[in-house]
Amino acid sequence: MGEISRRGVLRWAAGGAVLAGAWGPSGTGGAAVEAVRAEVRALPAERWERYVRAVRALNRRSGGASEYDGIVRVHVDHAHTAQGTPAFLPWNRVFLRRFELALQRIDPSVRVPYWDWTPDARAPAASVVLGGAYFGGNGSGEGREVRDGSFADWTVAHPSPHRLRRWYDEGSGLSAFPGAEDVEKILAEGSGYDVFRAAVESVLAAPVQEKLGGDLSALSAPNDPLFWSHRAFLDLLWAERQARDPTRARDYDGTSQGRQAGLGDLLEPFGVTVAATLDLRAEAFGYAYPRWGAAAERARRKPA
Repeated sequence: MGEISRRGVLRWAAGGAVLAGAWGPSGTGGAAVEAVRAEVRALPAERWERYVRAVRALNRRSGGASEYDGIVRVHVDHAHTAQGTPAFLPWNRVFLRRFELALQRIDPSVRVPYWDWTPDARAPAASVVLGGAYFGGNGSGEGREVRDGSFADWTVAHPSPHRLRRWYDEGSGLSAFPGAEDVEKILAEGSGYDVFRAAVESVLAAPVQEKLGGDLSALSAPNDPLFWSHRAFLDLLWAERQARDPTRARDYDGTSQGRQAGLGDLLEPFGVTVAATLDLRAEAFGYAYPRWGAAAERARRKPA
């Protein structure tokens, strides 16, 4: 397999043809038409199939590395700069959007679906999302290869060429995920942004990936296409916090490497400021999520 050009990776991360100038000089862009990212189970079969085709097209190789390999390389080389810091959620948001824009060059109708795993929390291995109709389940055999689902024959390059791996709790079972009550508690917490970010990262993000295991438990986690739907759910939760209290929509605090974090901080290697990630209605994003949890329930009960 050919080497992934570092220059090509950085060009992709910085936008290149993918963004087509959407970030603009200020990094905020103008108003955009919103498209809703749906929960994976809410997608009609045809839309799920289109999503799978687009992801597979990104991973098509012709004598060398795929574009998808290069996207994984961005995470391998740069995600550590945001992990455990206030930048985790903004970095995740931009990385997801870069991936989505790459898919939309192939099929403009595609949006990354999120996986709300809270309904599956008590018995996640039984989730239809981890079954043959969607992402497949636990790996099997000596290599813990995923052999069912839409990505059953998926091959990746990092850290060396191999088939997609998952290894539930490094065994055959899969212990419970955090539940809706755990997520609601984090959302309802009245503390500042970085307390929220730390809880999302340490209570929700990392444990789920570690439990699913295999590729998802490594720095090359985007090897597993399930990564994008898991991380889109985290992005939804940040958007939900912003929507519940618009006065805190631009909250950003905490420290990183001994200095105070600020809205002007650059997210590397994207060259985008934190401030540019705060409004999903901006031209560079232009998507929305359904309301979640208690807020969604109140909306359902509101009289017409």
